[in-house]
Formats: sequence, structure tokens, C-alpha cells
Amino acid sequence: MTHCTEDKGETLLLREYLTYLLYAELTDASFRTRLIHVTYEDRDGGEETVQSIAILLEPKKDLLKRLKAEDAVVDGPVKAISGEDYNRFAVFQFMIGNTDWNLDNQHNVRLLTPKEGGLPYPVPYDFDRSGLVNAPYASPHSMLPIETVRDRFFQWRGKDRKQLEPVLELFKQRKDRLMQLCQEFYMLPMEDRQDIISFLEEFYGNIDMLLTEGKRMAHSSEKVTVGAG
Repeated sequence: MTHCTEDKGETLLLREYLTYLLYAELTDASFRTRLIHVTYEDRDGGEETVQSIAILLEPKKDLLKRLKAEDAVVDGPVKAISGEDYNRFAVFQFMIGNTDWNLDNQHNVRLLTPKEGGLPYPVPYDFDRSGLVNAPYASPHSMLPIETVRDRFFQWRGKDRKQLEPVLELFKQRKDRLMQLCQEFYMLPMEDRQDIISFLEEFYGNIDMLLTEGKRMAHSSEKVTVGAG
């Protein structure tokens, strides 16, 4: 992934890179990433070169080997999924204000299955349309009851919100570490770091509301069985 425009695009890419780091703090079931410098040269003989940064995403084969997993075989809507992994995934997407994903067609998410057996679990990627990144081109789907990506919408499809209690406790326990990551991500200007921290504080100020139904939460007839494995 490379940035789209000068300066502003680089800042957006750094915000997305930080998002990957935040998720990696919560689970190993995440893509490892590396920030690299890229130099573009004019092959037509020009002397001008352009330098930028890019996010290098862990190759899928390395991801599968590290997690001792394989691609999940899914035919149609996802009916069952690992509870701990799915709940953590859904709450994280809510935290960063990201609705640009879909389990059924694996849009911006890979579904993996442990080689030793078990339910599939999600590994997300591509967060550029999240509220945390806050790209000027990002907007929520027209079918969602939110106006901007800075509004949050919970796309969880489980049946019993009490299942969320353990993962919400995890997020509370990791809050200080997540905030520290943001505060000490010095590649971003202070203004951006403060904006991200403020956005996350808003999430933490309302975290317990995820245990109850709300107008900004998904009400889908296509429920998924959230298993223990």
C-alpha cells in the first residue's frame, strides 16, 4: 500500500499503519506490517525521482504458517465463527469506526481455520476508510444509518450481547497500552496523535453500551453462531 497524494496522503498512510499496530496489540491473529521507503524513478529518461512511504503487509503464506492455519472454506453466508476472535474483531472495527468490511464475501478480511481443527476466525486488513484514519474520500455505505466515518456503527451479528463481556474487559485492560502507542507514534504530528487519542477516548467513554441494543448497531436477520472455539 502506498499513499495517494503528497504529505496528506503520507499522514493518512501513517494513521493506517498505526491502526495495524493497535490491532496487533490485541491479538496475534493479525497481519504483521512494516513501514518501508519507496523511490520511484522515471524510466523514460527523466532525472526526477519521487520518494514516499508504503505499508508492507505480511504475505499470506507467512501469515498462514505463523498462525498454523489455512484458508477457511466458506460457501455463502458465514454461519458460525470463533467467538473470542470474532467478538474482538467486531469491537475493534467499531472502535476505529470502520464499516468497510464484510465476512460473507471476505471484503477486507481473511477467514482462516486452525489446521488442528476448529471454527474459522477473521484477520482484518485495509483500514483506510475507517474513522480513525479519517481520509477525505472515505464515507459510510448509503444503507447505514450514519453520516460520516467518524460516526460508529456496530456490525456485530451475534445473538447474545453478554458474549461481549470478556472482550470488552480485554479492551479496558489494554487501554493504557493502546493510548501509549498512539501518544508515542512520533512519525505522526502531535495534532494527528491527539485527534486519534480523542477518537479512541470517545469509544472508551461509551464502551459498555455495546452490551445493549442501540440505534447505531446492526440488526441483521443473518445472525452468525458465535462459538467458543
